[in-house]
Amino acid sequence: MELTHHSRVAIVGGGPAGSLTAYFMLDIAHNLGIHINVEIYEPAQFSAPGPKGCNHCGGIVSETLVQMLAMDGINLPPEVVQRGLDSYALHTEVGSVRIHSELPEMRIAALYRGSGPLHCVAAEENGEKVPYHSFDGYLLHLAVAKGAKIHPHRVTQVSRKDNLPVVSAKGMEDRSYDLVVGAVGVNDGGLKVFHESALRFVPPKTTKAFVTEIRMGWENVNRYFGNTMQVFCCTFPVSTFPPSFPRESMSRWSCWAKAWTRRPPPGFYPTPRSRAVFLRRLT
Repeated sequence: MELTHHSRVAIVGGGPAGSLTAYFMLDIAHNLGIHINVEIYEPAQFSAPGPKGCNHCGGIVSETLVQMLAMDGINLPPEVVQRGLDSYALHTEVGSVRIHSELPEMRIAALYRGSGPLHCVAAEENGEKVPYHSFDGYLLHLAVAKGAKIHPHRVTQVSRKDNLPVVSAKGMEDRSYDLVVGAVGVNDGGLKVFHESALRFVPPKTTKAFVTEIRMGWENVNRYFGNTMQVFCCTFPVSTFPPSFPRESMSRWSCWAKAWTRRPPPGFYPTPRSRAVFLRRLT
């Protein structure tokens, strides 16, 4: 299809994918001398701490993406990037090995999708409180600065009428568009909206995850983690590939499993190797 003057575009989801789609779409249209209307549907408040402002993601961005954004004039400020990771520590039943980045500038960025964990909305730096800044919120702000409009409403249905896509959202009248872009994650119900539409969308397979943040303080994070992501490829009864990585003064622990409850079961880290690693790293 071809977008022309005053074409209307709806983007369902204001995370990184949705915000960057709006940003570059408006940028390209401006360079071509075309005025288009871009509206982003995003109910989350990225400035809020805890689950309310979080997109339920690990919070890791490859340095390749960071560098590509910089080439397009998008420079992530220090308050958004909590820490630059330069190596992986791979732990197995028979030993551990550290894998470093090929180049010093090829670091992985650890950041927050929202504004940090609940009750931990600020970090101590040189005796002063420094608020955490949301990666998603920062990109959404850039899209708005380019001309995108935000609808803080949850989309309930995407349909077609008179050969045009129609977006239905809570608290709003139905709106028709020339183009609808789905930029939703697997946790917010957005995939279900497209799966139930007439667009023949097939959602991807998913698995469940357990994620927690542990506040350790800047000195302890530097002492026990440094700038290294920890990956445990040991024998776990219920989960696979459980990694952890440092932030500014917090550490994040994540595990994936086919079946999961709100709390990890007894014997979550039962192997001798995994016990030894945890004891050595965290004592």
